[in-house]
Amino acid sequence: MEVEVTFKTSLGQEWTIDGSYSINTDSKREDLQDIILHILQKSAVLMFTLHNQPLTNTLQELLTSQNLSTEGKIELEFFIQIPPLKSSGQANSGDWISSIQNFSSSIFVSNYSGYIQKFSNMNLDREKMIFTGPLKSFNINNETKLICAISKKGLNSILDIDFNIIASGNTEHAEKCVWNPSGSKFAIGLYSGKITICEINDNDGVIIQGNKKQHVDTKGITYNIIETCHTDLVSGVFWPSFETLITTSFDHNVHQVDLEKASISSSILCPRSVQCSDFSSNMVFCGFENMLINAYDCRNSGKIFSTCASAWVRTLKIVGNAMSVGLENGQVYLYDLRAFKTPTHVLPAHEGKVMALDGDSEFLYTGGADGCIQRFTFT
Repeated sequence: MEVEVTFKTSLGQEWTIDGSYSINTDSKREDLQDIILHILQKSAVLMFTLHNQPLTNTLQELLTSQNLSTEGKIELEFFIQIPPLKSSGQANSGDWISSIQNFSSSIFVSNYSGYIQKFSNMNLDREKMIFTGPLKSFNINNETKLICAISKKGLNSILDIDFNIIASGNTEHAEKCVWNPSGSKFAIGLYSGKITICEINDNDGVIIQGNKKQHVDTKGITYNIIETCHTDLVSGVFWPSFETLITTSFDHNVHQVDLEKASISSSILCPRSVQCSDFSSNMVFCGFENMLINAYDCRNSGKIFSTCASAWVRTLKIVGNAMSVGLENGQVYLYDLRAFKTPTHVLPAHEGKVMALDGDSEFLYTGGADGCIQRFTFT
């Protein structure tokens, strides 16, 4: 049996396929790939989708899954597949890993023993204990190269790239932090659901531990709290522009915060507590404990897509067209955002939950509760 197929792509004019073709419905991805590459005289590994659902077996099965017949014409989209990954190195952080950031050809890592660490080519280059408890989150600003770091207990520090402490302060118990684009201010998401906007001042640094107030030999930090943001723990905070903050929370909400008015300008209600999130190109990606992953467009508060993993979603990261998802069972799912319904690759990364992810066009870095940092290379 055959079906009439047209092909579309966003790869450019040199990849354009004109006209339509009668294709056997028993054809698989490799068969369609051979047709395209023969017509264009090119070499590549291609992926095909119909209404964003990837072709994983026969064309007939894809048609059946969408209740389509062979009588009408269908349009398949094709693109170059995200290449597979292979393990290319590992290192040990010494405790549960809380955050990873790929920066200036090195990776920076924080862990639950309060350390921040720098690894070059997967070898430990530098480390420093910043807090006596878990260092929950840090963020490096591309412009200033300063690092904001927060502890679970609410201690905050600003460091230079060599881990010298520049400023210190306190908030309530904290979960996530992020710089604004210029590095002049940073935001902290708190366990209480509040957001605090912070900047360095010229006063002495003051930290409070228990009932004791201690002056430290650093600059201080000024805090401006936005009280009415969330009603539960802030699981994600992103600062894409000077006027706007994007936040996610255990209270099921994604908020867009107008910083000039210090108020919520729009909200998206999610089906469950948002356990982890990332923001890219006006879209916020949310992971849930019931294995669900949703993407929402912050411009119109609409859901773009939904897909499902195999375990509790602990962390996720968007890099280009790839969405990396770290799971409770130690696996990392790699989705192509152009064909998001099933993962393109599945990696057995850790013994225990995956806690942190980052990467670029060459490498994917993962950190786990096993204390290990894994590097995978796109082949």
